[in-house]
Amino acid sequence: MKKIDKTKILSTEYKSWLDTINSENKKHSESSKYFIDVKMNLLHCQKGVCAYTEMRLCNPSILTEENWLNGRYNNKKVKIIGDLDHFDPKLKKEKHWNWNNLFMTFHEVNNIKGQKNITNFIEFKPDNLNYSPENIFDYDIITHKFIPKISLNSVWTEIDNNLYIK
Repeated sequence: MKKIDKTKILSTEYKSWLDTINSENKKHSESSKYFIDVKMNLLHCQKGVCAYTEMRLCNPSILTEENWLNGRYNNKKVKIIGDLDHFDPKLKKEKHWNWNNLFMTFHEVNNIKGQKNITNFIEFKPDNLNYSPENIFDYDIITHKFIPKISLNSVWTEIDNNLYIK
């Protein structure tokens, strides 16, 4: 999992709306008005790959800045795979559209993550200022898999030779 820089917000209309409702301390609606804008902006920041697995979710050519017009994503007929993931699902109820809590992920990974409580493990959040994959993973050259560092073993459980967060 590479570190993700989410500071470039191309969906400026969404950002303005979010800033307004946050400044008024309002509950976020579950409106889908900015759904595509947010998904495409996240994919732009993530370079078209899943935030957790780096699996390609779309063709990078649809993520260029030219695809945004007046703060909105302009190509509504794009083909992408993946889900909008709320890193901390507890925030969905009140702060559904919180930019700092959103990522694009591969559908199956989102389903697995949704069954685990990882919100206590902020070190796994790929846009965290202190996130460093080198600090939490080692690479096993025999199996060609990233594995958790020994110091973090209490966080992981093994199921069918696959590691999952407890």
